[in-house]
Amino acid sequence: MSKETDVEIAKATKNEILLQAIDRAVLGGKMRIEAAKDAYDLYHDKLVVDVDTLQITLENRPLDEALDRICEARPLWKPQGPDARVVARQALEAEVLAGSVSGHGRAFKEWGREAYEAFCAKHASKPGKAAAGEKDKDDKKDERKNPWLADQWSLAAQGKLVREIGLAAAQSIAKSAGSFVGATKPSRAA
Repeated sequence: MSKETDVEIAKATKNEILLQAIDRAVLGGKMRIEAAKDAYDLYHDKLVVDVDTLQITLENRPLDEALDRICEARPLWKPQGPDARVVARQALEAEVLAGSVSGHGRAFKEWGREAYEAFCAKHASKPGKAAAGEKDKDDKKDERKNPWLADQWSLAAQGKLVREIGLAAAQSIAKSAGSFVGATKPSRAA
């Protein structure tokens, strides 16, 4: 393959390389997904291919570094609010603590055997059985707060819990009480 052919290939694929760099920025939490199209539209025609090294640059920098600097200069492109990865981790932890078998499976797959087993050991969590939790000597009555249990039934507390931890985690907690999100009265089995 000749040098000219390599340069032609680099020039033909530079926009795809930019899209991959934008994907990395979005997935890495450096850029909002809503800004991806704007970033492509504004910068796809400003890419430069170095004919000697075949490196594709933007503003005389490698693509990832250039996109980091561009995002720093554009505050509306930066992600706002809580980190989605942290929220997802908290929801998965809540499912595991509620005893969700599928939650345990996802946790094992996502965290790996060592981290999963350490978490389960720390929280006395087992598939199919709600975790015992860490007991606080001063507050024994709060060991098992579940607004779907018959003796603690509260629609307001249920709604608040769904907003705080998300629907999937709340469904697991409701299921552990023998109920479901949206129930209008406690189940007889609870």
